[in-house]
Amino acid sequence: AAIMGLGNGLWIGCMMGFHGDKCPTERSGMLEWLQQLPRPHLHDIIKNATPVSEPTIYTTKGDYKTLYNASNLPDNLLVAGDALSFFTPTYGQGMTVGILEAQALEEILCTKQDISAFELQSQYYARIQPLVDAAFSGASLMDLRFAETKGKRVPGFSLIIKYVLTVLELAESDKHTWEAVCSSAHMLAKGSVLFHPRIIGLVLLRWVGLRSRLVSLEPGTREDL
Repeated sequence: AAIMGLGNGLWIGCMMGFHGDKCPTERSGMLEWLQQLPRPHLHDIIKNATPVSEPTIYTTKGDYKTLYNASNLPDNLLVAGDALSFFTPTYGQGMTVGILEAQALEEILCTKQDISAFELQSQYYARIQPLVDAAFSGASLMDLRFAETKGKRVPGFSLIIKYVLTVLELAESDKHTWEAVCSSAHMLAKGSVLFHPRIIGLVLLRWVGLRSRLVSLEPGTREDL
């Protein structure tokens, strides 16, 4: 679950359930569902809030991506957006990927305006494939943390997901970890930004049970632990 400020005292909230864990839509059920979360702050905020609209329900069966190349498509056809890859709204990357695909197409056309249809298709799919793969890997990683999710888990998956979940916990109170999470989720930076030495150090401290003062620091300065 998450909430986001819209300004003028308005907030938008999102509750997400997986594998049959359906989010209730009536207020009492919503509060009860939120109260079962590991942290109570969302429950406390929404409990004292005044609804200004009715809840909207959206369901999906999961993510998918389709592989294309210039040899198996009709001439003058480029596939983009949800037709190429679909992501659940849970992670908010579908529109980002679609925009990056359009940006990639623009860059190709601006670089070579007299490009042939076949060459355009070849360059386009070659350029967007890493973008789609990166977004899909991130989304599937979080989905695979549930035992019910079907899919191949890489060696060391349990350690990886433990690390990512700890980073998300740290982002609640540490400014630079939050910025790294946002830049990675919005595809402004590669996922490797979450493995910055400072973030790794904070994760290890959390794992061994030490409590550090998570204060906002400028890059390159030292934090008192």
